Amino acid sequence: MKLLVVDQDAVSGNDRGLWRALAKRTGIEIVLVVPRRWRVNGHFVHAELEKTDLRVLPMTALLAGRTHRAFYPGLGRLVRKTEPDILYVNGEPESYLGFQGAWIKNHIRPHMKYALMSWRNIDYPPGGFPYKLAGLHDWAEEYSLRTADACMTRNADAASILRKKGFGRSVVIPPVVDRSVFFPGPGGERQAGDEHSLWVVGYVGRIHGQKGIDTLLMAAASMGAGVSVVITGDGPAKKTLQRLAQSLGMADRVKWESGVRHHNVRERLIRLDTLVLPSRTGTSWKEQFGRVLVEAMACGVPVVGSDSGEIPHVIGDAGIVVPEGDPHALADALLRLRGDEGLRRGFIAKGLSRAERLFSIDAVLPLYQDFFSRLSAGPAPGEEL
Repeated sequence: MKLLVVDQDAVSGNDRGLWRALAKRTGIEIVLVVPRRWRVNGHFVHAELEKTDLRVLPMTALLAGRTHRAFYPGLGRLVRKTEPDILYVNGEPESYLGFQGAWIKNHIRPHMKYALMSWRNIDYPPGGFPYKLAGLHDWAEEYSLRTADACMTRNADAASILRKKGFGRSVVIPPVVDRSVFFPGPGGERQAGDEHSLWVVGYVGRIHGQKGIDTLLMAAASMGAGVSVVITGDGPAKKTLQRLAQSLGMADRVKWESGVRHHNVRERLIRLDTLVLPSRTGTSWKEQFGRVLVEAMACGVPVVGSDSGEIPHVIGDAGIVVPEGDPHALADALLRLRGDEGLRRGFIAKGLSRAERLFSIDAVLPLYQDFFSRLSAGPAPGEEL
């Protein structure tokens, strides 16, 4: 089986672990296309060279970093050259890349199987996509789903939305956490920095209003001077939130750190006593997964999350889930963790186990192998994948 993969999330070598393992352990011949450069949180990241046997081809992406609008002008020529059995793109059905893959299947290699992916857990009405040229994205989605042979979804809501649209050939497969990149600090304990005298609560991710960071700041402010907050990331809400911290009288207990490359997230996580993801649902977005929760679990850091979107399913019994937008409930949860060492250690153990059992490469790789094997064989007429 020859598999051509287009994956902007693999621009960094440390984010290719699953593709390396799939090629090495299964014998699937993989060509991995990554963008030559990709904009992440306002900064361009350039494709890293691959030092293993995995074949990686950096390719120019137009509108690089705009997840729903980026596409690859040279992709059609590459399909003609490599003649893959399967083309898999890390692109939503409504994305330009999703449309491009469908067009390539229809006009360049009709007998090739084509698969895409979806995180989207809100079913927008016609013309309701929260992107520019929403009608064009409607048309791209309809064309992509009419053409695609399968879709890998990252949550159950995404699969349900596709079924409502008449597309039943989807499989829920979670994103992977590479345990060689995310693992506990020495002795499994927090690696204290200059905050060592305080109990450190942290957030890692995009600084956006719907991420609920204001809820975290208000909760921490009510907990007293023994608690500090570390916010790692960049985004449009940063200055507003800094002003909020000032008004809450806790500016000296909040540390703001710029976003880091994905493979450097671990060093930020292992300094925390607790990782919080307090996302808040809006009209056009709710938390689609919350991968940082799994990364924190894999690093031996207890997690607390809101009940927005997929978060409760990701945390399971390995942490605490609180109502979104409720600083009092969040403060109560954090105080429980701070005051009960047995509870904290229990969540650490459950988190490590959950990360390994459900989200590690060893756990997820068989799901990928089965997905591509069944796709290659093709379902019987009328059968879902």
